[in-house]
Amino acid sequence: MDAEDKRAIGKKQKWSDQYIQYWINYPNCEICYSYSSAPAHIKSRGAGGNDSENNLLSLCLTCHTKQHTQGWAWVISQAPFLKEKIQLWHQDLM
Repeated sequence: MDAEDKRAIGKKQKWSDQYIQYWINYPNCEICYSYSSAPAHIKSRGAGGNDSENNLLSLCLTCHTKQHTQGWAWVISQAPFLKEKIQLWHQDLM
């Protein structure tokens, strides 16, 4: 899927330009490097998060599901380089 396809999907879903651009810039899962279906929010919009680059991670469906079932500590155990970014939104984890 190229950038234009992602823009078309994003516009249809009414995603923000920031969110779409992150997906274009980071097409692979930041944990396992497989294809990312769409970025995940570190802090959900419902909990006060936003679509800024520092609140998004590209995750494949498998890693995104594991994040929801096993938590952010699992993400950090798999990708320690993401710890700082996650801590910006979840200081209570460390």
